[in-house]
Amino acid sequence: MAMIDAADINAIKWAGKQPWLEQKVVIWVDAPHTPDTPRHSVVRRPVQWPALPIMLARALEQDSVQKTSVLPTSGCNSVMIVDDSIAIRAQLRSLLEPHGLMVTDFDNAEAAINAASTSLFGCILMDVVMPGMDGYEACRRIKANKFFNRSSNVVMLTSKTSPFDHIMGKMAGCDAYLSKPIDPKHLYEVISRYVAKPVDGGTLPREISHRNTAISHFPTI
Repeated sequence: MAMIDAADINAIKWAGKQPWLEQKVVIWVDAPHTPDTPRHSVVRRPVQWPALPIMLARALEQDSVQKTSVLPTSGCNSVMIVDDSIAIRAQLRSLLEPHGLMVTDFDNAEAAINAASTSLFGCILMDVVMPGMDGYEACRRIKANKFFNRSSNVVMLTSKTSPFDHIMGKMAGCDAYLSKPIDPKHLYEVISRYVAKPVDGGTLPREISHRNTAISHFPTI
């Protein structure tokens, strides 16, 4: 993304020579009017710096929504879960497998990256805080690999909800962000963007629903 001072003539000249800006998230400072480009927005001086992370996170989130609304699914019903908490892995598996999704799980990023290098996954649910390599670095490596780029979408899972955390996830290349404790409805909504078989939370079996309610009370890690 870019932040451009519309009161600076040199910045305006530079922007006019960058056709790729039209497809990027751009925040214009003191632009005379709101640009027609959907991903562009305007802020006024004085810029409230404490609020800047929130503004950036909202702009990136809006961009993510616009992209996923037109992206095709991967054509794959395999989902990878990467989380060092056995309770979280069990919860997510019990939420996804009843819908016909093939679930593979790992408790560390290194093992997940090795497995994903030889298998296709429609979606990778990636915890942020793990022993060894964290989820941000794992996401960066996944997105830097041509094999991953054509197959897998990465959804970050974390109990951290600050705007800085969302920005870090977006900068790492993640496709979406889910906060713990996981809301099943939101999980199904996000998963359905990337897998071949849409997930309908309304079809969740009664016994599975009750079991997940119990699991969801475990502390998030």
